[in-house]
Amino acid sequence: MKPRTKIQQVVARLSAHLRPITPAQAEYAQRNCFRYIARRTAKGVITCTHCGASWQGTSHLSDSVCESHCPKCGVEIEVRTTRCRVYKSSAYYAVVTTCKGFQLIRNYQVRAYCRVGSPAQFSIDEVAQRWIDAEGKTAVIARQRGMLFGYYDQWVLSSPMEIRHDKAGYNLPIECIYSHSRILPKIRRNGFTGDYHNIHPYMLFSAILTDSRMETLLKAHQIALLKHFIYRHKMSDIYWSAIKICIRNGYEVSDGTIWCDYIDLLQHFGADIHNAKYVCPDDLTKAHDMLVARRRREIEREQAEKRRQRALQDEQEFLALKGKFFGLVFTDGNLS
Repeated sequence: MKPRTKIQQVVARLSAHLRPITPAQAEYAQRNCFRYIARRTAKGVITCTHCGASWQGTSHLSDSVCESHCPKCGVEIEVRTTRCRVYKSSAYYAVVTTCKGFQLIRNYQVRAYCRVGSPAQFSIDEVAQRWIDAEGKTAVIARQRGMLFGYYDQWVLSSPMEIRHDKAGYNLPIECIYSHSRILPKIRRNGFTGDYHNIHPYMLFSAILTDSRMETLLKAHQIALLKHFIYRHKMSDIYWSAIKICIRNGYEVSDGTIWCDYIDLLQHFGADIHNAKYVCPDDLTKAHDMLVARRRREIEREQAEKRRQRALQDEQEFLALKGKFFGLVFTDGNLS
């Protein structure tokens, strides 16, 4: 796709001069993107599929529970008693850095081919780049990929890295992020301290750069609410008013989804959502369950009333039809 906007033109020019992945970054991906299988034979011989080392195990239970890292290479392993000798894995890996005033998230596809008795073989290919400027404007540079039958990770690795449509689903499920990151000063000013809180870096950076309320949630350490509004729900003025009460009272929401549903139920029943007594419950789950049960009883009563009204209407229609059929006259609802 040809660069059209100003930011796309700048990004395309900068991307052409980026350095390839460094050996240290590649090694970090190989060691941390996968949990390697340690094959255990029937005789108790354990073989690490990462480095190919073998050692004699003790018992099936102790090996499965106690062996969590290879004694030679130190990678995290999962001991399995199996005859399988070949394992293939694929994961996404990200390097977060900066480039000429842009926050850059470089996404790599890491593939591992593990064969029992031999060191694992790896291939690492850069497949997408997410560029964000200090104002929150974004651009995407990526390779082509086949989307037949919804398989979004079928990358055409021979295709060039070019400008792509930003809404084509390039928020890849990152398994691991390189430990050394470079961050724009404005992102650090907006509350980022190095912890992603299991939020996609692109989603987190875009949110705190473009929405001051998300910035406030991050600085107030309302992480559950931050995750909820980034991924699932749109922030409304009602929620924001209640959130400010939580922040003033030092109340940290433990579950954003349950809390928002709890606020909706409070508003439905006419409770004062500007009162910390209701907005900041001691036990959120218990308070939410009580309102859910109350709402369920209300719905059941409404449904029972609708069934009663429908039955009464059906009875009246039946009596009217019956009276018409027999040529009878009804007065005040009584047959005469």
